[in-house]
Amino acid sequence: MSIKIFYDGSDRIEEYLDKVDGVTTNIGFLKKSGISDYESFIKDTISLNKDNKPISFQVFSDTVQGMRSQALKIASFSSEVFVKVPVVGPHGETTQNLVKELIFEHDLNINITCIYTKDQIDSLGFLDNVTRPAIISIFSGRIGDTGHDPLDIVNYAVSKFRNNQNIQVLWAGCQRVYDILTAERSGCHIITVPEGVLKKKNRLGVSLDSFSLKTSYDFHMDGKDLFL
Repeated sequence: MSIKIFYDGSDRIEEYLDKVDGVTTNIGFLKKSGISDYESFIKDTISLNKDNKPISFQVFSDTVQGMRSQALKIASFSSEVFVKVPVVGPHGETTQNLVKELIFEHDLNINITCIYTKDQIDSLGFLDNVTRPAIISIFSGRIGDTGHDPLDIVNYAVSKFRNNQNIQVLWAGCQRVYDILTAERSGCHIITVPEGVLKKKNRLGVSLDSFSLKTSYDFHMDGKDLFL
């Protein structure tokens, strides 16, 4: 499999680091996990990363100035860190100039996130000249939830940045194992996979007949203590 698989989550990261090519986290995961000390979480996660795999941590301020401050602090913990910056701020403001500054003036590894449209991809055309790693995160799972075809958006990004090997297009929002195959066919470089899907990755290549038999047996075992 040529596509890189990143674990997407904040819990049990140590269990998955050896099995994946990198890690992404986000603020939603932290909230669900009850994590409030973000700095300690970042430092603890980095300490687990013995092989220096890419790990993304997200800014969350509602101002460009606040995002800049958070990005510089997050990046200060490790050179392997990617800072996740949304393509649009929570009040609708563009972060284009901030991303330019962080990449070209501060030499940070940036993961531009929350990307849904071709117009947003076009706004990142300045990355054509980037000489350090950058990630373009397309929220494919949520795009699909709206009834739009995520492949159309991902293919557009892959085509737009195909001449710069420093730029990697990421399929975010993997919802099933088949999404990994779809993402790989799209030509994108990375897919972020949550724990629930990672646990089912061993189903790849399983015979449908044998899976049918196993499913029937599992239902039988689940119901063996029922009375009817």
